[in-house]
Order: sequence, then structure tokens, then C-alpha cells
Amino acid sequence: MKSIYFKTDNDGLIGEIGAFCQDEGFQSIDLSREHIDPSDIKYGFIVADARFSNLFQKVKVPIAFVGDPDDYNTPHYILDENAKLIHIKSFIDSAMNGGVIANISSNCRLKKISYHYEIGNDIFSIDKIVYNLTKDFVYFFKISDLQKIRIGLSEMITNAIEHGNLEITGEEKFFATENDSYYDLLNQKLQDSKFKNRKVNIFVAISQKLLKITIKDKGKGFDTSKIKKEHTEEDLYKLHGRGILIASMYFDEINYNKKGNVVELIKKVT
Repeated sequence: MKSIYFKTDNDGLIGEIGAFCQDEGFQSIDLSREHIDPSDIKYGFIVADARFSNLFQKVKVPIAFVGDPDDYNTPHYILDENAKLIHIKSFIDSAMNGGVIANISSNCRLKKISYHYEIGNDIFSIDKIVYNLTKDFVYFFKISDLQKIRIGLSEMITNAIEHGNLEITGEEKFFATENDSYYDLLNQKLQDSKFKNRKVNIFVAISQKLLKITIKDKGKGFDTSKIKKEHTEEDLYKLHGRGILIASMYFDEINYNKKGNVVELIKKVT
């Protein structure tokens, strides 16, 4: 079980940490009561008042201080003394993904998001792209659900670049993978003047009820009638079609346009 260790006199913050742990299935551990050397903590996250920073000089896990400690040189996050559950979520999500906590007012609650991203064929930075696309989703989803959304979205953006913009067929990918030449194939396509300047457009709309992500590539599309309606466990081990299968596990609906170069991902906010 994932854990948050805390050392703070802020009763309000302790309550918010408890609410987060209950919501996300984390364990909360009060370092004021448990005799644990912080340097022995190998897994989890720490939240502590800045005045206790001298106790955490050798920690190996992500730590957020309430206030900014003057004598702490190790990378850390900072929380406001009025931090709420959303700030705890932002800290944990940022720490898990190498991001930066947004400067969120304790009185601010995001209700709706609508934006349009255009990305190049940067297939080697998909994880960073997806994190930047979804970091505000902490307002709407549990972290456990958000991680699944990111996995599915990563697969679909990869498909848009790989099979859409770069026009790599399933057969080409299979043979290149078998011959250990897949990255050579990718780099060849990425340098081809026909493909290298193509973009993927991503439209995101999210409210308190529904998330909708539309991904449009510049490829030829494909025959969407060949998408399997039913899947078996063996399909997870196949190179071709696995991305759509994985995404279908984490989104409520996946809809394609007739051409096959636009996909719409839908998930209910619960």
C-alpha cells in the first residue's frame, strides 16, 4: 500500500491528508507518533512543516514542506499552510511524474477545461506530453484513475504518430520489431520530408460529468470496421491493435471517424 508520512501541527492539513488517503487508498503515518527514522523510508511520500526540515536532510522519497525551509538544499515541494485535498493530490501526482505543483489557490476549484494542443511527431517524449496534457485532471479524477487515463491516452497518441503521421503499418512494425530494427524504421520515417512536419491535434474538453479527448492525425486513416469488438487476453500480447485494446480498458467509449484518422475518447467523471 502506498503511504504518506507526515509531521505537522496543522490539524486542518492532517484532516486533508486523511481525506486524500481514504479517497485514494493510501496509508497515512504520523511521524510524531511512530518512531521512524525518515532516512529509512524507501517508498511513499512525506509532508512536513518547514520548521522540521532538519529531520529530513537525508530522505530518499519525495517531500513537501508546509512553508519554505531556509536550510534545505535537496529538491522538494512546497505547500501552503491552507493546503486542501486538491493540493495534496497535486503534490502526489507531480512527484509521481516529475512535474511541478501548480500554484493553486485554496479557494479555487476548476470546474471545466477546454483546450487544443498541437504536437509534432515526438514519439520519444510521449510520457511528458501526456503528463502536460493531463496534469489538471487531478481536479476531476482520483490519481489511480488518472494513471489509467494516461496509459490509454499514451497508446492512442502513439498510434496517431506511428501509424497515422508516419504511416507505419502493422506489418512493418512487426517485421522491424522481429529484426530488432524498429528504432531504425522510426528514425527513417521521422527524417522523411513527407512525414516529418506532420502534426497531431488534440482537443480536450472536461466537465464535472464527462471527459472527451479528440485526437486527429494527418495520416491516410484505416479501415475502422476491422477493429475487434471482442477481445481475448492473447490480444494484449499482439503488437498490432494492442494500443486500441489498452485504451478501451480505461475509457468508456472509443469512436473513430469514417476515414480513421480522428479518434474520440470518452470517460465519465464519477
